[in-house]
Amino acid sequence: MSSEDSSMKPPTPTRHSSSGGSRQHQRRCHITYVFFVLPPLCLVLYFALLAAPPPIPALPLEVHGGFDELPESVGVERVYPQDWLGEGGWAVFPFGRTRYWLTGPEDGLKVVLIHGLSVPALIYAPLIPHLLLSPNTTSSSPSKGFRILTYDLPARGYSSSLPESYHHDPALYTTHLALLLQHVGWPATHAVVGSSMGGAVAAAFAAAFPHLIEADGSVVLLASAGLLTAGDLPRTAKLVASPVVQTLLSAVFLPVYSAYTRRFGAGSADPLPRFDLRGLVDDGELRESVDPAPLGGLVKVQAAQLPGFNAAVSSSLRFGPVRGMEWAFEGLGRIGRRVLVVHGTKDRTVPPAHAQRIAELVRKGAEQLRMELQDSVPSNSSSSSSSPTPSQSWFRNLPLPLPFSRTSSSASANDKTQNTQVRVVMIPDAGDVLTWTHAGVVGRVVRGWLEGGDGEGVEPQTKSGEEGV
Repeated sequence: MSSEDSSMKPPTPTRHSSSGGSRQHQRRCHITYVFFVLPPLCLVLYFALLAAPPPIPALPLEVHGGFDELPESVGVERVYPQDWLGEGGWAVFPFGRTRYWLTGPEDGLKVVLIHGLSVPALIYAPLIPHLLLSPNTTSSSPSKGFRILTYDLPARGYSSSLPESYHHDPALYTTHLALLLQHVGWPATHAVVGSSMGGAVAAAFAAAFPHLIEADGSVVLLASAGLLTAGDLPRTAKLVASPVVQTLLSAVFLPVYSAYTRRFGAGSADPLPRFDLRGLVDDGELRESVDPAPLGGLVKVQAAQLPGFNAAVSSSLRFGPVRGMEWAFEGLGRIGRRVLVVHGTKDRTVPPAHAQRIAELVRKGAEQLRMELQDSVPSNSSSSSSSPTPSQSWFRNLPLPLPFSRTSSSASANDKTQNTQVRVVMIPDAGDVLTWTHAGVVGRVVRGWLEGGDGEGVEPQTKSGEEGV
């Protein structure tokens, strides 16, 4: 072969270039497999998991305990003893145990006290002596005194927590109270009193279970939450309420922090200011004001020592009755119970303007009911027509829950619109712990209202009265 022929031959590819092209081709094939095979595989796995039935948990549910399960070295008993209001009792429900206390004459008017987001039942310790005064025999309708029921909400204080997958929403809190009333043997209560988030719980309970509040009963809202917006919440609360942060807190940070505090002693009750909680209730002294410093420290102890506390608080901020509760306050106007709204003028947690907004919602609910009753009254010609069919009569007798109220022109329904009364009382210089800092004035206002009065107890210029609606 000549040299010219050999020069005409194409160059033979080297082994290096051939292997490089092969690897690039393999990479492209792998990427193709990922994009075309992985999505269907994920879908198959997803539907397979959906098809598999979840395990059914046994009752009672496995839950975290409360203060009673902490070691004595933590020192909670020196700050918040179990017998601070007498022996009390335990109510065992499918979702855990609830610690409650009863005090006052057994034949007295029944009153339930509901605490707020983070501080347990001792938030009412300075207020209770004012409610347990000797009955007022000088009023037109003398009272027998009050039989008081107070308790720790789930995951607060001595009550056990719920599994972290359960939402701390209005349905939970209202059903929990209904079960507790059944446990203590109360067919109904004369009044429900709620502080902060507990005020929204009280409103939701009354709207959802109106038959569990006596017809001449009351709902008392102290610095009530329920209308908070995202702008009202501090940045820390918004962050904690985030689902991503909740997952990280429950799975990583909180277990590590709890282990640290148990090992090195942080989060104990030792650094808290010591005070005699039993004496606060039993010594017979009516205090106008009590230093609330121990309350913040007790919240820190709960956060450090109770495994379910932080999850309950974050769940309550996200799903609970701190916002979006307009329906509950309107419901108060539809059930015909007297409503007292007490708020501090310097509340930094719930804006003082919310007190008037709550009252407006109560009036709105009463007005809506009045209009429905007017629309449902038949004309003279229609009233002389045939009587309702048996099926219609059966439907009218159904105990329909709110907000589906009966359209009836009965006298009892008209009485609701006539008897509904809402009053707003603003406490000067009071903040969000007004049951401690202003126990005296709040006690007089609440006691007077529960005895059938009009909320007297503060100077006229600091009180905003509202006529019946």
